[in-house]
Amino acid sequence: MGEQNPVSRRSVLQKTGIATGVGITTGLSGCTTIIGGDDEQLQLDEEELDELPEVEATWAHNGPPDASLRSHRIAITVKNYMETMTDGQFTVNIAPGGEVGNTRETIEQVQNNTIQAAQLTGAHLAPFFPDFNVYTSPFLFEDVDLALAVMDGPFGDTLKEAFLDDTGMRIIGSIDVGGFQTISSNTGPLDNLEVLEGQSIRTMSMDSHLEFYSQLGMNPEPMDIGELYQALDTGVMDAQANPIETMLLFSLHEVQDYKLLNGPVMALLWLPCNNGWFEDLPATYQNLWLNAGREASIAGRRMTRYYRENGQDYINSIGIDTYDPDEAFINEVREQTKEPVDNLIRDVMDRPELFDELEDTVEETKEELGYGSLG
Repeated sequence: MGEQNPVSRRSVLQKTGIATGVGITTGLSGCTTIIGGDDEQLQLDEEELDELPEVEATWAHNGPPDASLRSHRIAITVKNYMETMTDGQFTVNIAPGGEVGNTRETIEQVQNNTIQAAQLTGAHLAPFFPDFNVYTSPFLFEDVDLALAVMDGPFGDTLKEAFLDDTGMRIIGSIDVGGFQTISSNTGPLDNLEVLEGQSIRTMSMDSHLEFYSQLGMNPEPMDIGELYQALDTGVMDAQANPIETMLLFSLHEVQDYKLLNGPVMALLWLPCNNGWFEDLPATYQNLWLNAGREASIAGRRMTRYYRENGQDYINSIGIDTYDPDEAFINEVREQTKEPVDNLIRDVMDRPELFDELEDTVEETKEELGYGSLG
């Protein structure tokens, strides 16, 4: 497999323009005016800075230390924002590439305040907070913009407050992980469901993911993403499920031949920090930190949008066989997965009432945003 598509991640970025930051740059203008959580202007002057303590925080992620990629760009945005706004009095040390441990170890270290913050998917966090299964209901969202609109609104606030109560971690931002989960495999073409049956597929320890792929007749197995490239390259795993953006981020396109497009399960990345540490910060730092999370979310979303709009053309250009499912294929997936996965989600959630609340919120948001009004 590795010899068939010997394309480096850097060449992907160069070809699409991402290596030089084309179209996705997110820099600081040098202005020291920010918007607080209540939309008040906060102006930092030298006297106020002199009264603030020096603070050092560690921010971890599992991607490579490359600012042209989503994971490190998010971390760099937080670092640059905090250090610029405080004239270096608030320092953010980035621990990339799983430097502090695997994803579970990273979460535990944030909870214990060994490190202060990280960026992790809902699937990573679901074993600690089962209610994150709620937004992975198949066919819940029509597109990424709808999902983000819901999560940026009151329902998202409710979910984040519940997460804080259960885990002791505060979420300061969210980003789509390149859109919806889609299957890639070394066996194909992926133009019918029968070809999926019996294939081993790497997934994460999220109940809804395991159930979804089981209902498709596949054999899902949780695995840390740091182990996935080798598992696919050596044939230990046949398939994996991630958006194209994640495939490119971890070079998985080098070891897969087939890709099924337009999956029905939403993938989100969250930015949690230790809440005890956050609450001990001076109010000025708290406001800056929340705004850093917002800026990082904007930067991450710009990058994932770029990948969504350009990634498919790239993987097609290097010879990966893609299949855009027709309505009959989609309906067959819906029939096999929707009811059992939704039932499983309700069963594993600590607050199953959030499931109905989310469904209602999605419909209300679609109406507010005019979904279907032009049809």
